[in-house]
Amino acid sequence: MDDNVKIPEPPMGIHFLSGAATVLLDMLWSTFEIGATASIAGIPALLPLITVLFMITTLAATLVQRFIDHDEWGAAFAKGMVLGIAAAVPYPVVGTVVGVGLPAWQYLKKLEEKQLPPG
Repeated sequence: MDDNVKIPEPPMGIHFLSGAATVLLDMLWSTFEIGATASIAGIPALLPLITVLFMITTLAATLVQRFIDHDEWGAAFAKGMVLGIAAAVPYPVVGTVVGVGLPAWQYLKKLEEKQLPPG
């Protein structure tokens, strides 16, 4: 294994609470999404469910990024939108991957920077 392999920079700084909110909201709303897709009659309800989940997740992540991570409003809203879109994809797969993956990537990068000697 090459000792010079470094973790690349994460694409954006997502606070772990934003990621946690995304995962929790996505898991919670997946019960409604699964119920809506279980019957043909419930499929028209899927679009309003996805829209509400997108708005709630975007709002939660934006507020966390703004008031806890101290991002500017524009950056906080952009990060909230990314997490909202990830959560709005039906079923909790994408929201979980993005909500856990981005903060974990950021944490591993910080851990690497603390352990590696400069140079």
